[in-house]
Amino acid sequence: MSVAVYDAVLGANSLRQVVSSQYSANGRVIVGRASGGVDPAALYGGQAGPAASFDSADVAGALGFAGVATGLILSSSTITIPFNERANGGTFAGALSHSVISATDGLLIPTQIAASQDSEAVIASLALLFISSNGLVDPITINVNQSLAAQAFNSQFAMGPVYFGGSQVPEAVGWRVNPGIQVEGVSYNGGIYPTALHITGRNPTIEILFEDFASAATFTGQYQAMTSAAVYGRLRTDGGTFAADASLVHLKFSFAAGITNMDTLGGSGLNNGQVSVMLYGKALTFASNSSIP
Repeated sequence: MSVAVYDAVLGANSLRQVVSSQYSANGRVIVGRASGGVDPAALYGGQAGPAASFDSADVAGALGFAGVATGLILSSSTITIPFNERANGGTFAGALSHSVISATDGLLIPTQIAASQDSEAVIASLALLFISSNGLVDPITINVNQSLAAQAFNSQFAMGPVYFGGSQVPEAVGWRVNPGIQVEGVSYNGGIYPTALHITGRNPTIEILFEDFASAATFTGQYQAMTSAAVYGRLRTDGGTFAADASLVHLKFSFAAGITNMDTLGGSGLNNGQVSVMLYGKALTFASNSSIP
């Protein structure tokens, strides 16, 4: 029977408002051949890096437990990625009807937070990398005939303004934040699954998109020092539009220092032209209790 996405349980936290959820085994098959052989003589299971990916509209909640610099390590924890089974002629099946991917150990990292002028919500993308107990045991299991916990809705945000050097960038139409967390999985003693995951580097970036070509002059020269930059997510209010900009309830992603790189500018056909500028920061800061200037 067909299924739909559902809240994921990640240790003591729940990832809510899941827009997409996907598991990838990321396995490699090793081929054995006879001397000079054209066809396989044997096939073996090789290195694998199992992982799950999520898109969620609960940006404040997700980044509240999976930090933009640290992610979230899960050790001997309850990790469940449920799929809600649909009911023929109805909505969803009852208890003890659903499929769940289960694990106990892994590292959850945010990979991108994106907003655009026409999108209904700011979306946080995250990756969950799994850890095996000994390198030989598959770190995940798939269980059927499971019940699902109750869900909840937290909050939703829309694209807010973009600021560079203390001034608002006119006619902004989108932004993408990449925390740039680099992770290395290691295996030992001939194991095929990672038994440890290390954060080996961070290279955060923010891409800003705008249509005011006159403002492109601010970023000419291709490279220039950056003293401050911020992009905002504006909190939606149920039954209305948005919370007041002065309220301390909005999202803010910012750099205090870095460098800019003019990426692209141009147009096509009857569409408005667009400018893309990449901001490379030394440290990415996130707040979910910010006002908007």
